Amino acid sequence: MSGLPGRSNLVFRGFLETMILVILSKQELHGYGIMRMIERETGFWKPSPGSVYPLLNALKYRGLVKCVTKGRRKVYTLTRKGRKLAEQARNVHMQIKEFFNALAQDIYGQPLELFREREKQFLKDLKDSGLLDELRVFFRTVRSLEKEKLVRVRDLFQELNRKIRDELC
Repeated sequence: MSGLPGRSNLVFRGFLETMILVILSKQELHGYGIMRMIERETGFWKPSPGSVYPLLNALKYRGLVKCVTKGRRKVYTLTRKGRKLAEQARNVHMQIKEFFNALAQDIYGQPLELFREREKQFLKDLKDSGLLDELRVFFRTVRSLEKEKLVRVRDLFQELNRKIRDELC
């Protein structure tokens, strides 16, 4: 996942690292299992192999995880050093969850879990309709535009929103 133009991926990488450490503190898993657990935990986001595997290798290099081959899969577990860091990561993870729960309550008037269930269904509907793929293409296109063109895209987007509301809502 690449960030916004001019933004660092440090926050994203830190979030992903925290999630991996917290997940591996509960059980040993292979890379795909880690991606599925992150999707289950967040309710909507499944990181790509291109994000997870390089980070697992970096965690292995730093002595935080070890990798054992079981059958045809590489299974990752925390080392002693990794378990210590995972405890700190779990605290950060809980603070992040509390923050998002409070934010969801303030914005949506309901706990994050209820909001997630609605959003999960909405994202499934977006995916099934093909609209999610179109939105991905849209964001890839706009990511590289200059500020002046982004303002024009905003104007077009506002106009499209008005048309959708008028015709479909």
